[in-house]
Amino acid sequence: MGRPALDLSLLTPDEKLELIGELWDSLDDNDVTLTPEQQTELQSRLDRIARDGVSGRTWLEVETRLRER
Repeated sequence: MGRPALDLSLLTPDEKLELIGELWDSLDDNDVTLTPEQQTELQSRLDRIARDGVSGRTWLEVETRLRER
């Protein structure tokens, strides 16, 4: 006999996000297959980072800016 299904409607949004994180973290690199288009885009982004370095803002910078609005 299988395990009973988890009633997701009983979880709070924070609990749902935590569950999503745990599920994501449980995946191995080999569990996720990229489409050819995704592989091309990923390689393009990695090439740009190698060429130009990391750019952008940290989450803390973005969050602070949004809260200041």
